[in-house]
Amino acid sequence: MQRINSAILVTLSVMALVLLLGGMALIHSQTASPPQEAETAPPLPLMLAHTGDAPRLERPVVAFDHDGHTKALNQVKKKDCAVCHILEEKDPRLSSDKMLQVFAFPKTPYERRDKSAIMLAYHDVCVTCHKEKASEGVKSGPRIGMCGLCHVKTEHAPEVSWRWSPIFDYARHAKHVEANQKKCEICHHVYDKEQRKLIYKKDTENTCRACHGSQDTKDAISMKKAAHAQCISCHMKLAEEKKKTGPFVCKGCHGEHKEMKPDELIKLPRLVRGQKDYLDISLKDPKTATMKAVPFNHKDHEARGQFCNACHHNSLEKCSNCHTRAGDMKKGGGVTFERAFHNPDSNRSCVGCHETAKKQSQCAGCHSLMPTKTMPKSACLVCHRGPSDGKPVEYPPMSLVFDKEKVPDKVVMKHLEKEFKPVELPHVKIVTKLGVISNKSSLARAFHAGSEQSFCSACHHKGDLQATSKVPGCTACHSRPFDPKEPGKPGILAAYHRQCMGCHEAMNQKPLPLECIKCHPAKEERITAGLIPALSPAAE
Repeated sequence: MQRINSAILVTLSVMALVLLLGGMALIHSQTASPPQEAETAPPLPLMLAHTGDAPRLERPVVAFDHDGHTKALNQVKKKDCAVCHILEEKDPRLSSDKMLQVFAFPKTPYERRDKSAIMLAYHDVCVTCHKEKASEGVKSGPRIGMCGLCHVKTEHAPEVSWRWSPIFDYARHAKHVEANQKKCEICHHVYDKEQRKLIYKKDTENTCRACHGSQDTKDAISMKKAAHAQCISCHMKLAEEKKKTGPFVCKGCHGEHKEMKPDELIKLPRLVRGQKDYLDISLKDPKTATMKAVPFNHKDHEARGQFCNACHHNSLEKCSNCHTRAGDMKKGGGVTFERAFHNPDSNRSCVGCHETAKKQSQCAGCHSLMPTKTMPKSACLVCHRGPSDGKPVEYPPMSLVFDKEKVPDKVVMKHLEKEFKPVELPHVKIVTKLGVISNKSSLARAFHAGSEQSFCSACHHKGDLQATSKVPGCTACHSRPFDPKEPGKPGILAAYHRQCMGCHEAMNQKPLPLECIKCHPAKEERITAGLIPALSPAAE
């Protein structure tokens, strides 16, 4: 019996080893396999969740593969959209008989506030088509009674893709300007209420959302309808003429988007619409202002965003037209003039954009260690300098020649010299590197220029660097060991580790945070129990 058990045990062990090796081989084969082509990528479905006035749906959301249906119908010409959509209709806003592209669905009228009416309208179109295709012997979708094939209970992962809206950035705009031979009237128009028609006025070109909101109004259709009608119909018309054109399927616009970098944007033709290169930001009435005007380099900031609406989110107007001192609820959403520029949580405010820039790796080494969303009062004067008289404000680069009394070449830390050799911090080398990074950034130059306090305060966060000839050491504040009477102040070892390792981690610098031996060389005569082994001469 013992022999049999031993044989079984050996057999099971061999089988386990085979399975293990086979599983590892499968993992490696999957890892080494090339990525799938874009054509095999999952579709981006339209999530159909129309409730009307009802508080919720009774069945799960339907993930509708619009591009898959388009391909199945072999949709190439504009008239093919008529299989499902009403292509054109008369707009009551216009006095002429001109028809607008609408791409309405379904074709039959229904009560849009009634959930049951919505359901019947969609079922009538979709299920009827499926039934017809099935009778023709063509592979089709589910019919009545197969509810679970459309109303799938599981969550649809691709739904997150639709949260990204297509961005008509500088690059796309430049392509359209070139293709249309600078005829802005092809896309840009305003609605003349008296004539009840769309007209074009030069130098008044605005963002689409200046007129087209999320819902239809008495003067304009929604942004969604306007974009689909204007853009898709134009693309499809060009496709009919066998000309190069843009996409007219969902994933063509709503797919992945890669933002361009400033050095790429600066190469594009500048979008000119009568804007000033340099202007002063202030309230309309200077007498009511409590701070000096802010000189703003508009030309330099244009390449910082993907398009004009990075800052002008609704209309290409002065900020003060919508954001008043008290906060206009109708035009500015109640956001005051001051808050529009200083909200740290908004990517459209100056402070918010600057906060985002400080999170980049080349800046995060210092700024990640500083208190968030707070700025010293001295920073206010960097922007609030007074009128510029239409001239750019130049910020000189930081000098990389340092006072050795304040900035020694090396700082030797001997707090753990009983266990390890002293740590030698290449102080000047680090400060010089940070200075080079700062000088390359116009934003950093503005806030670091002429102030040792602002540049060095990430590490020397409590010392007054301008009032003393010698900068106080870290031990002037951080005691050894940790003082339990001051729980908000770390001891000297914790202070060094948080400061040094935090900076290296934020800036992706070597040595890595847990490579202790790189900073703390072990003493030869010291037994470290293998926790911090001494490096070989080759490794050093």
